[in-house]
Amino acid sequence: MHSIYVVSLKYSPVFKTLSFAFGEEASRATHRDVHYLFSQNYRWLVADNHATDKIHYVTTSHNVPSQIRDCLKFLLGGWIGFYRLFRENRPSVVFFSNPHPLNPFLAILARRTSQDVRVISHIHEPDIYKGVYALGHTIYTRIVMAVQNWMIHLSNDVVVSSEFAKAIFEENFPWYRGQLRLVPLLFEDYQCTEALPRKYISYVGTVGHHGKHRGIDIFLNLLKHCVQSASEIEFQIVTKDDISTYTSDLTHEELSALHIINKPKISDAEISKALKQSIVCLLLYDYPVKQSGVIPVAYMNGTPVIATEVGGLTESVRTGQTGYLVPSNPQIEEMLRLIGEIKDKQASFSISSRQMFEKTHHMHNWQRYYSWLIQD
Repeated sequence: MHSIYVVSLKYSPVFKTLSFAFGEEASRATHRDVHYLFSQNYRWLVADNHATDKIHYVTTSHNVPSQIRDCLKFLLGGWIGFYRLFRENRPSVVFFSNPHPLNPFLAILARRTSQDVRVISHIHEPDIYKGVYALGHTIYTRIVMAVQNWMIHLSNDVVVSSEFAKAIFEENFPWYRGQLRLVPLLFEDYQCTEALPRKYISYVGTVGHHGKHRGIDIFLNLLKHCVQSASEIEFQIVTKDDISTYTSDLTHEELSALHIINKPKISDAEISKALKQSIVCLLLYDYPVKQSGVIPVAYMNGTPVIATEVGGLTESVRTGQTGYLVPSNPQIEEMLRLIGEIKDKQASFSISSRQMFEKTHHMHNWQRYYSWLIQD
């Protein structure tokens, strides 16, 4: 019997759960073995309950230099190992969870060993090259776009995870003749089940480069305002990014009101526990994002969100039920008013948020979204 392959050659923690959510449900629906082709960097994240004999750690990719090294290794003979694996366990489906320069080569190898293989690419940033950048950034961006174009050419199906992303894809790739599929981000359920009091206003995820990501600035301005007004509200930031630039000018009182989880590796359990202790999670961007991996995990733990009205975020928030949408430059007073409303109706917001996760983002919805893969 042919096998299904789920590929995430570049380490990015959220793609561990997205990959397993696809693979486990695909195996359950099709009764086929699923093999995972992962970066070595995922090892620490993989729980004991996953079938480790089907997980192949084949790259070391986590940044640009490591991707270059992995590509050179592949071209100098590493491709033989992939070819042998495909020959021994012939692929029926190869699902590429996130981008990597080697993805097109694996798609070609898969087709060499199984002519009827179905190649599926999950495209998270369906953009084309625009703007003027420094030479190094320009070269890198053009290479990334070229690889993505090649991968789209090779794909039977392209998956995007928001109507916003779908519209951008259709605008930028009108020549694509395969099937464009809209599938929300699907997650394993690692909800924190501890009975914990909700006490934090939380910021979870990347903070970006200083001066280029206003979300963290708004969050810290809110913190400073609450400390100055002697509010008892507590704040929390959960990120692996370096935040020293942001916290260096905070006063002792402001730091005392801020709970910080900041280290290179933050487990799913730690993130869930942090969100379970949160009144609300803030997602404040001043630029359009295609979708958010934070919102489903917040909903998983019954935590509502306040997000800016940009891009795909508008599709993820049910105003007055799972949170609120605000302008990209929200007023502090308005933010506090909305936080107060959520706090006053915490139980209702938490129930609606968890229901949203179960209805939309839980991995058990796989067959509803991927019925075309079973039927075809």
